[in-house]
Amino acid sequence: MKNTKDNMAEIAVKGKKLSMEYLDIVDENGNPTGETVERAYAHRNGVRHRTSHVWILRKREGKIQVLLQERADTKSLPGCYDISSAGHITAGQDFRESAVRELHEELGFRYHNLENFRK
Repeated sequence: MKNTKDNMAEIAVKGKKLSMEYLDIVDENGNPTGETVERAYAHRNGVRHRTSHVWILRKREGKIQVLLQERADTKSLPGCYDISSAGHITAGQDFRESAVRELHEELGFRYHNLENFRK
């Protein structure tokens, strides 16, 4: 198993590469405890971890609109509408880094100057 700079570990299983994402375990205030956990384990066992959510807004004809995305058929809740962009914050990352990464992965945006950024 090797660690990559994105805090993912890759293992080979029957000739296929699988990626495991590691997340910071956080306390009740959202502060990292210094421990990490594999994503699937965190979900199976209810281990507290962080996610980033980006809501994209636009003003059209004097009204504010929230832009959503339709979930892929391969994801849980396929075809449902979801937050503009969201994802897990990998171990060692902060909210802003994660938001920028997710915007690129999910929507193809290369955007580094997030306005009205709030943690």
